[in-house]
Amino acid sequence: MAHVDLVDKQNVAHARLTFSEEVEQEMRKNKDAREANFCRLVRNWYDADDTRGIDCRRRTEFRLQMQEWLLARYQPSHFPPPSSYVGGIPVVTYEALLTNVERKLQLYNFVTCYNPRSVSTLDVENFFSALGDLAPGGRSLTIRPSDLPSVLQTACDLAVLHSSPNRPFYLQTTSSSVYPKMEVIEEGPSTHASTGLARPAHCSDMSTLTLTNHIFDFRKEAETEIFPAVRTY
Repeated sequence: MAHVDLVDKQNVAHARLTFSEEVEQEMRKNKDAREANFCRLVRNWYDADDTRGIDCRRRTEFRLQMQEWLLARYQPSHFPPPSSYVGGIPVVTYEALLTNVERKLQLYNFVTCYNPRSVSTLDVENFFSALGDLAPGGRSLTIRPSDLPSVLQTACDLAVLHSSPNRPFYLQTTSSSVYPKMEVIEEGPSTHASTGLARPAHCSDMSTLTLTNHIFDFRKEAETEIFPAVRTY
């Protein structure tokens, strides 16, 4: 753990190894049930936001489990109230985790379905990938300060063109596709403001959510044959 903390705190491979099923199994062999349950909790919560091929209902279960664990750390009847830490967790981290879980649950009632990575780092990764595409021969792109405005403008233009439903030609930037090719359509005006539907401020179970699978939620082998029917719960 000290090696992970000091060398690279944001290394995904280290994090996945720390909370892997193998580590959980070793903890259970050592009779460390509480630690093993926490290991599984964190792994499932991370998979809900990052791993493809997980049914949206299962993702919601993982998020609700993390929400329940976080809320159990906070005791509103205790005095004095928590200040810098909540149940041993820095208050800023605690609030960020809880907000992250609840907002992603509430999103299901605002949109038909969504890719969980699209509300994470996917947009940033795509943008920097577009910058990398501008480098000749696949080399790393070295940008001089004087070139920064024009390079960013070009990357933004490519991103807008890639998403435009009115472009007169087909655009594919990779040799193989990750997702099925879907028709891009112009999104109409939002109807949420006119429906007057009350949005839940707090999601504690699935009964308050309209869950629909996104392409990201289907397993890859199912996608290669035909786009399956959307399942709504």
